[in-house]
Amino acid sequence: MGRMFDEFDRLLRTSRNDVNWSEVGIFSTTLILERFHEADWEMLKATVLLAPKDWQALCIEALGALGGGIALAALFHILARGSENTTRECAEAIRVSVAFSSLSNGKKLAVIELANNIVQNPGKYPDTDLCLSSILI
Repeated sequence: MGRMFDEFDRLLRTSRNDVNWSEVGIFSTTLILERFHEADWEMLKATVLLAPKDWQALCIEALGALGGGIALAALFHILARGSENTTRECAEAIRVSVAFSSLSNGKKLAVIELANNIVQNPGKYPDTDLCLSSILI
């Protein structure tokens, strides 16, 4: 349990947001994220808000690059509970991830609208309101 998260964590702790990250790091982290199990996602949620700012930024970028429902759910978790440091990065990662998704335009707008509402009303949204299943289905 959490084996893939440990690999992900180790990679983020040893990476820097530089050319190597842009060319190799993001690709490597998305490969790890693709192999995450439920326990790994839970460990990510438990860790990300307490992690150093650089780790958070790399994590958000990797989640945005991965895309898909589970990555969006993790991004919304960070957006709704994160600090001012993560708000802008999360909102941008959500927008980029959704823009390149296969969702219909209406669903894309709904996801982006939810992200914008969270940014404008921090702390207002409990977990039940962040369920993307109604938007993504």
